[in-house]
Amino acid sequence: MHINWKLIMVLGIIIAGLCTTQMMTSAESRDDIESSTIVTEPTEGSLATEPTEQATTPHETLPTIPLAPAPSETVPETTAPTEQETEPEESDFITDIQVKLYNSHKEDFNQVDGAEYCKDIAALLTKHAVPGMRIGAGCAMAYTEGGAGKQWGVYARTNNCFGIRATKSWSGWVYSRQTKIVYKDYETAVAYGETDFFRAYPTMEDSVKDYIRHLQNKRYGKCLEIDNDEEYLWYIINQGYGPDTLPATWMKLIKMYDLTQYDIDWSKVSN
Repeated sequence: MHINWKLIMVLGIIIAGLCTTQMMTSAESRDDIESSTIVTEPTEGSLATEPTEQATTPHETLPTIPLAPAPSETVPETTAPTEQETEPEESDFITDIQVKLYNSHKEDFNQVDGAEYCKDIAALLTKHAVPGMRIGAGCAMAYTEGGAGKQWGVYARTNNCFGIRATKSWSGWVYSRQTKIVYKDYETAVAYGETDFFRAYPTMEDSVKDYIRHLQNKRYGKCLEIDNDEEYLWYIINQGYGPDTLPATWMKLIKMYDLTQYDIDWSKVSN
């Protein structure tokens, strides 16, 4: 039997082509099935849950859930401050109107007659005098410390005729030499940062009465036992009243204005 090898080779080629076509068709079907699903992996920051299969169809838009409104903050109602809360009952400062300065009624405050000033001071010293007090010496002291009533220095806003300083024991008005302001009391002046204080008085008579109280305290009291002007003044200076140049000036004023005429002879005054 003769075998036709050429025919057999042609048939083999045809059969091989059919097999190849079948295999390609199967592979394409498998790819279609695998591509129908997508596996998602959890991303950073999301909850690490089991991977889920999602359809390739477009994702449905989830409805937006409105957030609950934040609770409103209740603002407490404020009432308008009363007049007492906004304005202090008494000012921290003393105005010029409250200080009745000597000769303030004159147009030129500095045109003050020394003799007239000493006479007015002598009248006030005599009115409130205590036994042993030397009126003429007191006039001389007021002349220098009070500027003879002229509107300059510490006296200009204080009526402080005797240059008495203010400390925490003083409950009256306080003058600051730094700012030239009169405060209602020592504590207020300190609160404003002041340090250099003098006493301030509503009137010159208030200053005279405070000076006489000083002469009676433990520090100066023994001067009332001295019956000589110069010794009297030196004793006051030695107790720390002021510089030791003052007694000489005071003695000159006593002679210039004949201030001994205002002295009281306490030996003739009955207690």
